Amino acid sequence: MLRQLIEANRYYPRDIVLLCAEPIKLNSEFQERTDVFVVQGDPTHHSTLERLNAPKAKAIILLADADMEAPDEKNVLIALAVKHLEKTPGHEQDIHVVAELVNSDRRRHLKEAGVDEVIFSQDYSSGILAQSALFRQMSEVYRQLLTYSDHTNEFYFIEPRYYPATLYGLSFPALSAWVSEYSNRHPDNPVLLVGIRRQNQQVLLNPRPTDFRGLDASDTLIVMAYHPIYDLRG
Repeated sequence: MLRQLIEANRYYPRDIVLLCAEPIKLNSEFQERTDVFVVQGDPTHHSTLERLNAPKAKAIILLADADMEAPDEKNVLIALAVKHLEKTPGHEQDIHVVAELVNSDRRRHLKEAGVDEVIFSQDYSSGILAQSALFRQMSEVYRQLLTYSDHTNEFYFIEPRYYPATLYGLSFPALSAWVSEYSNRHPDNPVLLVGIRRQNQQVLLNPRPTDFRGLDASDTLIVMAYHPIYDLRG
């Protein structure tokens, strides 16, 4: 995961802070990096999160502690502490929190604690196993989509303010044609439109005309590209 975050941030460098209750030792490849920090402390304490400027983070990932009897419950406490910081007077903001889930029965607890995205690995592994049995090399498709590198494609979101207003109202085929023309002008990083994210966070991949009649000014484009891309106005 650390390698993936570093690769994903290569074009837009960000510091990565690992907060651990117990001391850990990083692999040698990370020890000399100036953008990776390891801090020992209790992540359930507000003071620890404040000291690390957690409210300024682009995102916070809560990994499940496999050595604990109730790892999901601990992540609930951390999420509550993080969400408490969002309401700090004069510093109110939305902190995006992603949490790993171990017990599927605890999904609701994490959501009610304020976790924005709950990741249950078994949901994905079972689907990949089934599809790989039906279609050979399907696992390689998923591997490439989930791996940041110069030779693989990844998904990116293009927020409304970063694409031309002339796209408003266009159908999905018309939007795809426009993105294809854009891609022809940027052969070093071809872009493919794969879906739309609506204002209510609903994701529509390759939507049918009955599900998507036209692009709204609040919609986000979901594209696939080799390198990070967040702006289609150029």
